[in-house]
Amino acid sequence: MGFYRETNVKKARIESRCEWCSEWITKGQPAVVTACLFEGEIYDSRLHPECREAIRRYNTKHKSWGESLPDFAMNRGGIEEKGEPEQPI
Repeated sequence: MGFYRETNVKKARIESRCEWCSEWITKGQPAVVTACLFEGEIYDSRLHPECREAIRRYNTKHKSWGESLPDFAMNRGGIEEKGEPEQPI
């Protein structure tokens, strides 16, 4: 990967889905916008700030830095699959 950028946005200007929990990030809510270049393609995502922190915890727990994230929605701000109770770390 040759490029990675992460930007904290105080107030989102558009509505979008969080890549982690699939819940809406509505206009005016804080968000984290990421962009990267991977194998010649540009990818971007929008996340709730608490979901960005959850990704860091998930990667630390599973030792999965640089790998793909789960293909299913996770709890907002958590590291378990959506609907599953969060386990203490």
